[in-house]
Amino acid sequence: MAENKVVVKVIKQQGHCGADHEVGQEFEFGVTTPAKFCCHAFGSIWPSVNLLMNGGQYSWDTKPGVTYWPCPDSQNMVMFELRRVPGDQ
Repeated sequence: MAENKVVVKVIKQQGHCGADHEVGQEFEFGVTTPAKFCCHAFGSIWPSVNLLMNGGQYSWDTKPGVTYWPCPDSQNMVMFELRRVPGDQ
């Protein structure tokens, strides 16, 4: 079975994002990390990306294979939706 991928989508952005992330942008995480993804946001969401890639789920999430995670910059907030995309069987 192929490894799952995780699509990370910017769903909310307030203030000035230093990485220029904008609502609607999508990034695919799989074997490699996408180019031009903020290194600070990456450090924050990586545990959740890894959890989803390996078939896990947080107990508080209501949608299977989907979680939401904020970037660590509370003054210039970016909110991400992380969605598992099953690999080829």
